[in-house]
Amino acid sequence: MIEVANDLYSNDYSRTRDQLENHIRQDLFGPLPDDTPHRITEELSEAPLQTYKVGILFPQSQVGGLELDAESESNANDDDLSSIVSRKCSKSIDARIKDLGSANSTVEEFDIEELVDANMEDVSLSGLHRPSSISISFYIDELSDDSILKFVISGGRYQNEKVENIQVWRRTPIELKAQLNVSDLKNKKNVFDLPLNGELGNLNIKLKVYARNTLAGGKLLTATVVNDVVFHDGNTYVEYNRSSLFQTKLELNATDRDSLPSSIIAPYPSVDIFEKDIEEKSLDLLYRQHQTFGIGHGCAADWSGKNEAVSKINKLWSTALPTFETWATTAAIKRDDGSELSINMADLANAATFGAGIEDISEMIGLYKAWIDDRKVEARSLDVKYAEAAEYNLNHCNECLKRIIEGFDFICNDELAREAFILANKAILLQQIRGSDEPRKLEISEDTQRREFVGELYESAEDSLRRNYKGKGRWRPFQIAFILMSIMSAAKKSHPERECVDLIWFPTGGGKTEAYLGLLAFYVFYRRLSDPLDSGVSVFMRYTLRLLTADQFDRASSLICAMEFIRKNEGVELGEEEISIGVWLGESVTPNHNPAAKTLLKKLVKGEKNAKNPFAITKCPWCNAQIGQIKHKNESYVVGYSEFGNGIKIHCSDELCDFSSGLPVYVVDEEIYKRRPTLVIGTVDKFANVAWNANVRHLFGLNENGDRDCSPPGLIIQDELHLISGPLGSMVGIYETLFEELCTDYRASTPSKPKIVCSTATIRRFKEQIRALYGRKNCSLFPPQGLEAGDSFYGRWLDHSEQRGRKYMGIYGAGESIQTMQVRTMSIALQGIHFTSNDDTKDPYWTLLAFFNSLRELGTTITLFQSDIPTRINQLRRKQQLRFEDMRPLSSEVLELTSRLQSEKISEVRQKLKNVYKPGEKNWDVLDVCLASNIIEVGIDISRLSLMTIVGQPKTTAQYIQVSGRVGRTPEKPGLVLTIYSGAKPRDRSHFERFRPYHERLYQQVEPTSVTPFSVPTIERALHAILIGYIRQYSSQNLSSYPVPRSMVGEFKQILKSRIYSIYEDMSDAELNYSASCKYLDEFVGDWERNKTKAWEAKNEEVGLMYRASEMVPYIVRRVGRKTPTSMRNVDLECRGAMAYFNPMNEIE
Repeated sequence: MIEVANDLYSNDYSRTRDQLENHIRQDLFGPLPDDTPHRITEELSEAPLQTYKVGILFPQSQVGGLELDAESESNANDDDLSSIVSRKCSKSIDARIKDLGSANSTVEEFDIEELVDANMEDVSLSGLHRPSSISISFYIDELSDDSILKFVISGGRYQNEKVENIQVWRRTPIELKAQLNVSDLKNKKNVFDLPLNGELGNLNIKLKVYARNTLAGGKLLTATVVNDVVFHDGNTYVEYNRSSLFQTKLELNATDRDSLPSSIIAPYPSVDIFEKDIEEKSLDLLYRQHQTFGIGHGCAADWSGKNEAVSKINKLWSTALPTFETWATTAAIKRDDGSELSINMADLANAATFGAGIEDISEMIGLYKAWIDDRKVEARSLDVKYAEAAEYNLNHCNECLKRIIEGFDFICNDELAREAFILANKAILLQQIRGSDEPRKLEISEDTQRREFVGELYESAEDSLRRNYKGKGRWRPFQIAFILMSIMSAAKKSHPERECVDLIWFPTGGGKTEAYLGLLAFYVFYRRLSDPLDSGVSVFMRYTLRLLTADQFDRASSLICAMEFIRKNEGVELGEEEISIGVWLGESVTPNHNPAAKTLLKKLVKGEKNAKNPFAITKCPWCNAQIGQIKHKNESYVVGYSEFGNGIKIHCSDELCDFSSGLPVYVVDEEIYKRRPTLVIGTVDKFANVAWNANVRHLFGLNENGDRDCSPPGLIIQDELHLISGPLGSMVGIYETLFEELCTDYRASTPSKPKIVCSTATIRRFKEQIRALYGRKNCSLFPPQGLEAGDSFYGRWLDHSEQRGRKYMGIYGAGESIQTMQVRTMSIALQGIHFTSNDDTKDPYWTLLAFFNSLRELGTTITLFQSDIPTRINQLRRKQQLRFEDMRPLSSEVLELTSRLQSEKISEVRQKLKNVYKPGEKNWDVLDVCLASNIIEVGIDISRLSLMTIVGQPKTTAQYIQVSGRVGRTPEKPGLVLTIYSGAKPRDRSHFERFRPYHERLYQQVEPTSVTPFSVPTIERALHAILIGYIRQYSSQNLSSYPVPRSMVGEFKQILKSRIYSIYEDMSDAELNYSASCKYLDEFVGDWERNKTKAWEAKNEEVGLMYRASEMVPYIVRRVGRKTPTSMRNVDLECRGAMAYFNPMNEIE
């Protein structure tokens, strides 16, 4: 049954999405639409097994190897399959197959396993390669004498016949009915063979129900539909088609004896082997209204009650193409009268109107308090098993409220805090209204040969503030609440919550970045107002992927420019040092040294063919003027980069801009160490540099002698915390020992550690993860959970009547390779949008973003786009009886977005993804498809994308959430995610069979992360590097590596001990890990003293204390030095293959 959204709550885009979904369903499952309203009959020009790929019950095979010749049995019209697709815009794909031949089909060999439980043999058939059965399991907890289970099996069978000398396949619908009295389940019978009423034709369909007792006293039932036709050796491909059941569906209705609905199907039972912890109990509370009522076997199960919470249901059915539409999350807060609470940045950015903004915040706090009080009342009526979790959650809500009120009082009553808060709001407002994804392009005039800007002219900050903001300049309530909650512990070094890690959790695309950028702006202004001379690095922002770092660098640069503009023009004492930003990345992305930067700039100016732009900035963060390389005819110009002294300077290319003389942006490591920018943004990997470069000290307020001359960074922002797990998390965790030490200020009587703020998309076991990473026992999740997953006050699920959500569709082709299912799915997804009726709403679904779990799988799909997919699209054209010129033209360009690409190439692809489909135009510049790896997990925020395929279930649910969150990010353009499961992977099949319960409770399914910073492999890989880093950063910059500074080794051991004992709750575990760490350090220091190594780093063939893990070095270097990472990820040595030739003449001689 195809469900089409009610027009009352569908906009034009969601209707287009529903049409596309229908096209996909008709192509993969069938039947194809015809002129009759009920699709009673259907005529196919090709065999149904070639036409459809899901929802098929095959006949049972008793032959060992089954090889069928489809060519001789295929219809005459299949000759068209050998034709080459005529492509309108084909330019470069010469590798298309020129002769596809006939469409051979084979029925692959499958073996019937001997089962332990003979009674369940028919259920097991649904697990075979080409299944002969499907099943759904469900639970009845009360055996009522008045209830009846009514079953309906529906589908279609196809018979071939000749019409005007053309062979066609005609569909005949099948509907079979049976029923089972619930009272019959009371006897000890375990298997029920139910007689079926209906016309079967040449098929032999059986329905069996298996009943099993449960400890709770109810019955666990499995209803199984079996195609009992046996396919013998010698049967033909035609007979195989005629013996299969298509569009198979099993539906169950529970009624009373008067045929009225009877809700007797209870939630599917689960067995808890271990005692649940409080987090698991909390999840049970939050998702108590989203129960699982059925499990599929060889199919998925779905049930009534799509959008409402129910305790029992009366209707359950199988589905071959399951879908589930999630709920969109809104950050809006509604008053009792239905109006929306608005918190205006402009009010809070001006001392004259500050009071009005404060009133709005006060109202938000009052509404939150009332919401908590209402939840307390609601908690009293909950089942007793939820009492502990409800109390736990609401206590956290109260703690959050208390901290928000404290922050509110702080900005109201503290003069410096109020001034910093006003300036922060003004900076964020300027950043929002001046920021743009599109640069103001600079072109060379043909007439005057002068450089001229195309489009909007330069706009001053004053003009920006005066004009209409077009929806910008509004805080989402959760953003301002998070800032208030964290503001005091960030500002006050001695605050009790200073060492509490504040973790912000909100669904992908919800606005987390703006929340911590607001906190960043406040902290920097407060620190400058408190001591204008205390410059240096104030904030570290760290990411896990360079793509995300580069993307956030653009946004953060815009904010920093706004803050620097305020420093220079506001008349407030914020010090003489500029407020600036530095991007601290690897050498493959940005230069490490000034000479290298100047060399790269010269290549760029000369327009050399392979010259890359390593300077990160391609448009002015303040006015959006284009920066970088401009090509005009055969010449190349570079604007915005220039040599300055020993290095380079980045400046705006527009002379009218406030930053035409220089932007407060630094991208070269050497300049970053020298300038000590206010904000340093980089990857976690870069901190491995601490052992290799003594200049890193300058980022932490240390001078050439290792003494502190300014405050260290006081605010650490870690984005996408959930990605820091596994081996990467363990490495980050051990390096955090030194990172926190460098950020700790010992000048006061009580040492002051930095405030840590994190954001994440998933929250399972976050406390354990944070403790392992940062050694902090206290952490606070914001917004804290209430009593339901769909309502935390600051985030609320919207009913589909208010806003459509992201829709997931599961595609599992039993008996088909995943490559075949890719071809079929991607072809209809690309061509299907061309078939939709509204040309104005096609853009979100025009570009297909395809995600792959590995580069190998991605590479395979590239070849599919060169031949198989174009051919399949041509077949779709013939089915729709369209002319060549009426089919969708696919570009020859299939782009990828993977880690294999250079940074500038990634930027080019991202820019191409932003090109919009325009009705009535050729749209050659609009991408058809982009193949991506896990690099898109974070950092891809392109509002127009709403169509995705995910090939194979991702490794973790967190990754699945993040990847699928790349589409449908604009509320009015809901996303469609097509997950293609592999028939060869049991895990994929399991996710398919549990499709609805998995997606309905998606965030509950997130796997806990594992971080083990002091495991033996991590110690052996990195502990010596941290010791070396500690010695080098806290000593004279010219310190030799010999003699060994024994006193500093002892100091480091004490730091290590404190760290390990703060991570492990069990003292015996802490002692064990500390002992192992000390043993390794003693061995390392002993080798250091015996070898009398006088160089820190081995270079060429000279020995040193350490050598780079990614390099091949001579034996003597390996014997004396220790392999030391330059990255926190596993980086294998590179080796190059060479052809070896054998000359037989040498043997003769």
